[in-house]
Amino acid sequence: MNNLSTEWGFVTQNFKTKYADNIDISSFLIMELVNSKASLLEEEKTLIVYIKNKVFIQKLNQYKEVLEDLAFEVYTKRYKIHFELQKSTETQPIEGLPIFDETVVQKATTTNLEVLIKKSNLRKELTIESYLGGVSNKIALAAAQRIIDNPGTSFNPFFLYGGSGHGKTHLVNSIGIEILKKFPNYKVLYVTFENFLNDFMDIFNHGGRRPILERGDFRNKYRTLDVLIIDDIQGISGKEGIEGEFFNIFNELQKENKQIILTSDVKPSEFSQLPERIRTRLSMGMVIDIEKPEYELRFRLIKSKALRDGFNLPNEAIDFVAQNINSNFRELEGAYNKIKNHLLLTSETPTKEVIVKALKDIAVLKNEEDISPRTIIDKVCSFYKIKKEEIKSDSRKKNIAEPRQVCMYLLKKHTKLNLNEIASLLNKKDHTTIMHGISKIEENLENNSDLKEQLSLIKSEIFSR
Repeated sequence: MNNLSTEWGFVTQNFKTKYADNIDISSFLIMELVNSKASLLEEEKTLIVYIKNKVFIQKLNQYKEVLEDLAFEVYTKRYKIHFELQKSTETQPIEGLPIFDETVVQKATTTNLEVLIKKSNLRKELTIESYLGGVSNKIALAAAQRIIDNPGTSFNPFFLYGGSGHGKTHLVNSIGIEILKKFPNYKVLYVTFENFLNDFMDIFNHGGRRPILERGDFRNKYRTLDVLIIDDIQGISGKEGIEGEFFNIFNELQKENKQIILTSDVKPSEFSQLPERIRTRLSMGMVIDIEKPEYELRFRLIKSKALRDGFNLPNEAIDFVAQNINSNFRELEGAYNKIKNHLLLTSETPTKEVIVKALKDIAVLKNEEDISPRTIIDKVCSFYKIKKEEIKSDSRKKNIAEPRQVCMYLLKKHTKLNLNEIASLLNKKDHTTIMHGISKIEENLENNSDLKEQLSLIKSEIFSR
């Protein structure tokens, strides 16, 4: 992976983590920044940042100084930031990201590696090869690779946070396995915070029996590691006894350049009951948010699983699942298992109607009739920063006409309105204008990657819960 691209990714992720909650900035603008690319003009000491939307460039200019300070933290050099409009190009695969294949388990795995994985309390099926990579986790994956290459030196601690089912446990497990492959003499340990707490509590609450771990053994177990991975560290907040012990272990490992990897549902600044000295330690390395999987990633997951299991699901059926089950991987896999079991038991042809029937008892499903035309118009206007009056006007300006056509396309695809009803809603004379607009979008979707991305973002907002 290109180092400049990776480092700029760290800058944008840091911006999102440190500032997005405290300033008046839209989620679309943050997403545009996180997905942006940069090139370096060394002689001019300038970073050129490519943005796809002119309106976003105007907004982002307000945050130049903040971004320049964050860039200095990553590049260790002062660069001016200049935003430029990115020319539309076909989206290229993200270099270095693994392609999803859940069936992959290292065939070359030696007995010795399997023993090390088991001893480290890692799960052998959670490999880097089976991790599904996409836009929502590309920065986390890039950081993971840096840690694998140089544990203890690149990002320490590595703090990964995000909602349940976003893939945090899978990624940190895969880091541990890859480190064992590269450094088989390393002592790696994966524990949940509950495991860590139980080890600590056993020292004191052993009911008169000999504790499993003496205090010295506890400290030796955790302070002599090369890599410590603690999952769900948010459980530490408010537990005074173990806070001090963790603080000492953390300092000891970091002083020796041993890698610390932590996951949480929330970022360190939200550990309200944790002492400031510990919150500061947790934030001093790399803090990265793994977002919920985007539409394309959800689509790929269902399609990959279906192909693996020999089911030829039509794209409209996969689209229905990907649009409706959009919160996390865990729910998405649960929905797929329902589909799989239904098809195995009934031997029905996997049409969209059959898939809808298989998932009828899932409460989060949204049928097309549940999506109001007003919601679609609101989300399109919000995304393109135009007024409702403009989208319903006769203006032929490109920045108005294209969003209007997107609106026509989405209204036809995701509501029960017919063409005449859509025409009436958008103040058009008849359905022929609507037909033309929809055809224009369908034609552009074949070779316009920017439009595909825009539609994915808008649909994510429409179907969000």
